[in-house]
Amino acid sequence: MVTCVGHIVGAIVADTRSHAQRAVKAVKISYRELKPIVTIQTFYRVASQGT
Repeated sequence: MVTCVGHIVGAIVADTRSHAQRAVKAVKISYRELKPIVTIQTFYRVASQGT
């Protein structure tokens, strides 16, 4: 689960640059935006619900 902007979601490792570029094109990432947590009360409520 990505929880903040800039969170690393994956890595490509390949034996050649062309294989790496092909792998990059094959990766598909889907996500949904969540409401921001801006108060400690909201944090505790969300944290108690789990994921």
